[in-house]
Amino acid sequence: MNITIRRLAFMALIMAVLWRTEGDEQTAHQADRAWRSGDYQTAVTIWRTLADEGDLRSQVHLAQAYEWGLGVAQDQALSWQLYLYAAERGESASQYRLAEAYLRGGHVKRDLNAAYHWFELAAQGGNVMAQLKFGALCLLGIKGQPEWEKGRRYLLRAASAGNETALLVLKELVKRERGEGAFTFDELERLVAES
Repeated sequence: MNITIRRLAFMALIMAVLWRTEGDEQTAHQADRAWRSGDYQTAVTIWRTLADEGDLRSQVHLAQAYEWGLGVAQDQALSWQLYLYAAERGESASQYRLAEAYLRGGHVKRDLNAAYHWFELAAQGGNVMAQLKFGALCLLGIKGQPEWEKGRRYLLRAASAGNETALLVLKELVKRERGEGAFTFDELERLVAES
């Protein structure tokens, strides 16, 4: 009898978790629809609730809203805190945004080592643009000398996911190795900056 009660309690817990997950997903879709239709305040309200409940994807959307000042007053400092919180918990889109900020400078001081760190984490998380840019940073030798194999590995991942810039860089590297091309690091930096 006691085992049956435990089983029922366990099944009830599983059902509650599944129902909550499905409800959160529907709510997140409502926020996405509101954002796309220009109803930024509604989207922000929903994302704030979901972010408070620990949803990292909503945290990133909320950070973007503060970064761009859509649906809320623009607040770069709060945006940065939200990105950092999600990035430290493994959210790859947030890791990518931090890496971009460090790469380009702007509202944070340009720091290529920090960019390298966050691009690497985002690339490992499957972010295709991070794979491209991390691969390029490896080739450029941000850590003191070019990391050819590591750079190629990440460029190949990005190219395999359909990133045409990564494919172009890989082709140019092959030409350069054969002595057929004159692909330069300046061109690599330009391609990455434009991506």
